[in-house]
Amino acid sequence: MKPLLDPQPLPPEMPLLREWRRLSEAETLAIQSRDWAELDELQEAKCLVQSRMSAVKVGPRTLTLTVAIADLLSREAQNQNLLQSQMATARHELDSQAGTVKTIHGVRRAYGSQPIAGGSATCWQQYS
Repeated sequence: MKPLLDPQPLPPEMPLLREWRRLSEAETLAIQSRDWAELDELQEAKCLVQSRMSAVKVGPRTLTLTVAIADLLSREAQNQNLLQSQMATARHELDSQAGTVKTIHGVRRAYGSQPIAGGSATCWQQYS
Protein backbone atom coordinates (compact mmCIF):
# COMPACT_ATOMS: atom_id res chain seq x y z
CA MET A 1 0.00 0.00 0.00
CA LYS A 2 1.57 3.29 -1.06
CA PRO A 3 1.39 6.15 1.46
CA LEU A 4 -0.28 9.34 0.31
CA LEU A 5 2.85 11.27 1.29
CA ASP A 6 6.42 10.07 1.01
CA PRO A 7 7.65 9.23 4.51
CA GLN A 8 10.01 11.86 5.80
CA PRO A 9 12.66 10.99 8.36
CA LEU A 10 11.60 12.34 11.73
CA PRO A 11 14.03 14.50 13.65
CA PRO A 12 15.62 12.87 16.70
CA GLU A 13 13.70 15.21 18.99
CA MET A 14 10.46 13.47 17.98
CA PRO A 15 10.96 9.91 19.29
CA LEU A 16 7.27 9.54 20.13
CA LEU A 17 6.27 10.30 16.56
CA ARG A 18 8.87 7.79 15.33
CA GLU A 19 7.38 5.19 17.67
CA TRP A 20 3.86 6.03 16.50
CA ARG A 21 4.97 5.57 12.88
CA ARG A 22 6.66 2.24 13.72
CA LEU A 23 3.49 1.03 15.44
CA SER A 24 1.32 2.15 12.51
CA GLU A 25 3.54 0.26 10.07
CA ALA A 26 3.32 -2.83 12.27
CA GLU A 27 -0.47 -2.39 12.40
CA THR A 28 -0.60 -2.50 8.61
CA LEU A 29 1.21 -5.83 8.61
CA ALA A 30 -1.00 -7.21 11.39
CA ILE A 31 -4.17 -6.21 9.52
CA GLN A 32 -2.91 -7.66 6.25
CA SER A 33 -2.08 -10.96 7.95
CA ARG A 34 -5.32 -10.88 9.98
CA ASP A 35 -3.34 -11.20 13.21
CA TRP A 36 -5.98 -9.67 15.49
CA ALA A 37 -4.11 -10.46 18.73
CA GLU A 38 -1.06 -8.58 17.43
CA LEU A 39 -3.28 -5.71 16.28
CA ASP A 40 -4.80 -5.50 19.76
CA GLU A 41 -1.33 -5.32 21.33
CA LEU A 42 -0.28 -2.61 18.89
CA GLN A 43 -3.42 -0.60 19.68
CA GLU A 44 -2.58 -0.80 23.39
CA ALA A 45 0.99 0.32 22.68
CA LYS A 46 -0.32 3.26 20.66
CA CYS A 47 -2.55 4.27 23.58
CA LEU A 48 0.56 4.41 25.77
CA VAL A 49 2.39 6.52 23.21
CA GLN A 50 -0.63 8.79 22.95
CA SER A 51 -0.72 9.34 26.70
CA ARG A 52 3.02 10.07 26.70
CA MET A 53 2.54 12.52 23.83
CA SER A 54 -0.08 14.46 25.74
CA ALA A 55 2.52 15.17 28.43
CA VAL A 56 5.07 16.58 25.95
CA LYS A 57 5.27 20.31 25.40
CA VAL A 58 5.31 20.98 21.70
CA GLY A 59 7.20 23.95 20.38
CA PRO A 60 6.24 25.90 17.30
CA ARG A 61 4.99 23.81 14.44
CA THR A 62 7.73 23.32 11.88
CA LEU A 63 7.42 22.06 8.34
CA THR A 64 9.07 18.80 9.42
CA LEU A 65 6.54 18.34 12.21
CA THR A 66 3.64 19.18 9.88
CA VAL A 67 4.82 16.64 7.30
CA ALA A 68 5.37 13.99 10.00
CA ILE A 69 1.87 14.50 11.36
CA ALA A 70 0.36 14.39 7.86
CA ASP A 71 2.24 11.14 7.20
CA LEU A 72 0.90 9.62 10.43
CA LEU A 73 -2.65 10.70 9.65
CA SER A 74 -2.32 9.19 6.18
CA ARG A 75 -1.09 5.89 7.64
CA GLU A 76 -3.95 5.85 10.13
CA ALA A 77 -6.49 6.44 7.33
CA GLN A 78 -4.91 3.67 5.22
CA ASN A 79 -5.02 1.28 8.17
CA GLN A 80 -8.65 2.15 8.79
CA ASN A 81 -9.53 1.45 5.14
CA LEU A 82 -7.56 -1.81 5.19
CA LEU A 83 -9.27 -2.89 8.41
CA GLN A 84 -12.71 -2.10 6.98
CA SER A 85 -11.85 -4.17 3.92
CA GLN A 86 -10.70 -7.10 6.09
CA MET A 87 -13.86 -6.81 8.19
CA ALA A 88 -16.03 -6.91 5.06
CA THR A 89 -14.16 -10.03 3.90
CA ALA A 90 -14.63 -11.67 7.31
CA ARG A 91 -18.36 -10.83 7.27
CA HIS A 92 -18.67 -12.38 3.82
CA GLU A 93 -16.89 -15.53 5.01
CA LEU A 94 -19.14 -15.76 8.07
CA ASP A 95 -22.25 -15.31 5.93
CA SER A 96 -21.02 -18.03 3.59
CA GLN A 97 -20.36 -20.39 6.50
CA ALA A 98 -23.76 -19.63 7.98
CA GLY A 99 -25.33 -20.54 4.63
CA THR A 100 -23.41 -23.82 4.60
CA VAL A 101 -24.59 -24.67 8.10
CA LYS A 102 -28.16 -23.87 7.08
CA THR A 103 -27.81 -26.16 4.07
CA ILE A 104 -26.46 -28.99 6.23
CA HIS A 105 -29.37 -28.60 8.64
CA GLY A 106 -31.75 -28.72 5.69
CA VAL A 107 -30.14 -31.91 4.38
CA ARG A 108 -30.37 -33.49 7.83
CA ARG A 109 -34.05 -32.55 8.05
CA ALA A 110 -34.69 -33.95 4.56
CA TYR A 111 -32.92 -37.27 5.13
CA GLY A 112 -33.59 -37.59 8.82
CA SER A 113 -31.31 -38.96 11.42
CA GLN A 114 -32.01 -42.69 11.94
CA PRO A 115 -30.06 -44.73 14.50
CA ILE A 116 -27.97 -47.55 13.01
CA ALA A 117 -28.70 -51.01 14.33
CA GLY A 118 -26.32 -51.92 17.15
CA GLY A 119 -24.92 -48.42 17.59
CA SER A 120 -25.80 -44.91 18.54
CA ALA A 121 -24.40 -43.27 15.39
CA THR A 122 -26.83 -41.96 12.84
CA CYS A 123 -26.84 -42.83 9.16
CA TRP A 124 -25.79 -39.35 8.22
CA GLN A 125 -22.91 -39.27 10.67
CA GLN A 126 -21.77 -42.69 9.44
CA TYR A 127 -21.16 -41.33 5.91
CA SER A 128 -19.77 -37.93 6.72
